[in-house]
Amino acid sequence: MCVTVHRAWIARRAKLDQCLELQLFNRDCEQAETWMAAREQSLRDDQEGGSVDQLIKKHEDFDRAINSQEEKITALQNLAEHLVSNDHYDSPGIERRRDQVLDRYVYVCVCLCVCGANTSLALKLCSQVCSATKAKENFQNREHISLRSLTLNHRRQ
Repeated sequence: MCVTVHRAWIARRAKLDQCLELQLFNRDCEQAETWMAAREQSLRDDQEGGSVDQLIKKHEDFDRAINSQEEKITALQNLAEHLVSNDHYDSPGIERRRDQVLDRYVYVCVCLCVCGANTSLALKLCSQVCSATKAKENFQNREHISLRSLTLNHRRQ
């Protein structure tokens, strides 16, 4: 009887340990998802406009945030693999949740790349517009000088 109770206690303890590990994994997933939701909102807000300098600064901040979050995502992935490899009772659920978090993380990273490309494109366009504006101003100044010269020459005659 004592051996049976001891075995039952060990089995119960193992199940409780797995429950604790699952709760810790879920907490880490929720933190990652909360962080990603905030970044997604920030990306949506970026689409509403702003100066090129603001967009570049936001992109740089976002890039730093992604780099710091990468360690947490890697730790989350390692924890999931550890739980699954140790035959956790909810291995399919853990794999599914891990895949959802990783897919969303990849999505946020891709959005960052697109946002960065758009920011670079906006900067190039702004530079081209500035160059075109300067060229137009130079042309107008030359035209004005030419007209002035013609007017002066015409008056002299």
